[in-house]
Amino acid sequence: MHRNTPEKFWGRVDRNAPGECWEWLGSLSTEGYGQVGYAEIPHTQPVSTHVVAWWLTYHSLPKGLHLHHVCENRRCVNPAHLQPLTPREHIRAHYGDRCIRNHEPNWLQRPNGRVCRTCDAERKRAARARGAVK
Repeated sequence: MHRNTPEKFWGRVDRNAPGECWEWLGSLSTEGYGQVGYAEIPHTQPVSTHVVAWWLTYHSLPKGLHLHHVCENRRCVNPAHLQPLTPREHIRAHYGDRCIRNHEPNWLQRPNGRVCRTCDAERKRAARARGAVK
């Protein structure tokens, strides 16, 4: 495997002023996130570059947390622009109180959590159309 070092990693970052985005200059995933192989990080390969930047700065990421780009710039690796959140907090940070499909807030409370009423109705209509539900 290609051996990356902190110097090589940071050498592929356009570091602006500390408060600005530091953009990754290397390869990007199809979703627009920087990606790199980095064997020292216990993570699947390739690793998102914002995860590497966090790891190099703070030396760990608590298990089960996601890194949210506060700046909303997927190429940014500035650790000051990253915030560790639970998956639920991460979704809320992106969508507010709307569902993941951006429907207006209108929730059904279920034993395992809340469900968007519009999404629930759409799933049921699709299931009926397939003949899966009467």
